[in-house]
Amino acid sequence: MTIYSEEEARGSIIKYKKSGKIDDLTPAITYLSPLIKQRAAQFRNVEIPQYVLISKGQEYIVDNIHKYDPERASLNTFAYNNLKQLRRYVIARQNTARIPEHKAMYIGQFHSAQRRLKEQLERDPAPSELADELGWSTGRVDKLMRAQRGSRISDEETQKFLPQFNPIEDKVHIIYYSLSPEEQVVFDYLTGAHGRPKLKLKQIAKKMNRTYSSTYKIKQSLMEKLKKT
Repeated sequence: MTIYSEEEARGSIIKYKKSGKIDDLTPAITYLSPLIKQRAAQFRNVEIPQYVLISKGQEYIVDNIHKYDPERASLNTFAYNNLKQLRRYVIARQNTARIPEHKAMYIGQFHSAQRRLKEQLERDPAPSELADELGWSTGRVDKLMRAQRGSRISDEETQKFLPQFNPIEDKVHIIYYSLSPEEQVVFDYLTGAHGRPKLKLKQIAKKMNRTYSSTYKIKQSLMEKLKKT
């Protein structure tokens, strides 16, 4: 698989915004792939295949990529914020797991129309607007909206099956996938992450066959990036 830098990923987004061709986003999606997989893996204990969650993660990023502003956030931070939608997706799937297939299809159409109109109108759509969009009666839309409100599970119930996220750990995950290979190795040895032993900087320099001063500079670079994320 081709490895792309963040600069190349950003360039592909600019190109996509001009062309509208989804293939132009390949560098960006490839660059963000490790982060998408990491977020999906946090739901590995729920009854949804990982490939489905990864696909949804890619979908959320592509759907919102036109909003990306490199002046306001790094690409990893932008992706991370959009991947928070995976949590809501898991909740929705857990709630509808026992709904008959034909009803689930209508609910899916309803949710898609809701998202589409909310983005267009920049507010929650009214029942009459949803009815026009779907070609349904207002009564049918009202019934689904009441059912939707009634089926939302409580925060307490949610905690039973969804993982709890540590904001500091999440921040580290965001920065990790934007590091160079050398920076990732130093990070792993400093923290004991990804199966590597936790070592002191002098030991890391020896492991990497680098001078202490060059390894120290990599460590300083890591700290600066972490502060900026």
